[in-house]
Amino acid sequence: MSFGETLYTLRKEKNMSQESLAQQLNTSRQAVSKWETNQGFPEMDKLKMMSNLFGVSIDYMINGEQVSIESKNERGYYASAETIEGFLIYRRSVMKSVVIGILLILLSGAPSLMFSANVALHTVIASFLLITGVGCILIACFKENRYKKITEENLILDNTFLTELRTRYADMRKKYVALCIMGIGFGLASLVLSTLLEDIFQLGVSGYHIIALLLLAVGVVMIVYSSVMISTFELIINNEKYHKKRKVDRTPFTFWQVICIIILSLVVLAAIYVVTGGEGHIATWIEKIISKL
Repeated sequence: MSFGETLYTLRKEKNMSQESLAQQLNTSRQAVSKWETNQGFPEMDKLKMMSNLFGVSIDYMINGEQVSIESKNERGYYASAETIEGFLIYRRSVMKSVVIGILLILLSGAPSLMFSANVALHTVIASFLLITGVGCILIACFKENRYKKITEENLILDNTFLTELRTRYADMRKKYVALCIMGIGFGLASLVLSTLLEDIFQLGVSGYHIIALLLLAVGVVMIVYSSVMISTFELIINNEKYHKKRKVDRTPFTFWQVICIIILSLVVLAAIYVVTGGEGHIATWIEKIISKL
């Protein structure tokens, strides 16, 4: 029996109208009607209220049948469609702050290229960009997270919503992968451009390197944002597999987190190269760094 059918049956057994049920739940009659026709799903607090009102378990309301205590304990955390949508919005909001921060930190090397003759000016501008970028990342790190249970516990999701989310993710994944590939392309383009400016045109480190730096910054932002959003959808859709893997691996890092750490490490090397004005081909400069390690 679907949730809508269970709710309809329980309401009729109590001789309640949709209006009276809506009043007791502090919601609208239209919302109750959508629940009963499986066009929507209530929040967890509403489920608890209905569970108390009808004298049944939440599992019974969701599954339409009573379950054992052992099974109930294994179920995990019920997340409604509204909760999952809120989690996705939260993750996008956090990532926007993070990518803006990364972008500003990388572009903090641009003033030294634009105003190389005025040390005081480019130092002030670079410091402002650097501090603002770090501030954006810190804001994202300390932003209130009301969705910790989604990442820490096994999720119970409405099947209809899960099917819809999988369909949406199949389309979004293509866009995120394309964005990631574009980011890699931008990063490679920045390296090629730097090489051309230094070895072919013999310009050394100049204002033209701003273009290469901008390409690198945009590329890194694309890769980081798309990879984290893919990881977020995977966490929800393949939740059981995610938690099983985490228990087996016993590692604090996920695949995408490792990728991000590698990318950020490369960003630091590239940023140091641009800001310090490394000479010669980038490969030669990297070889010098490796030889000193």
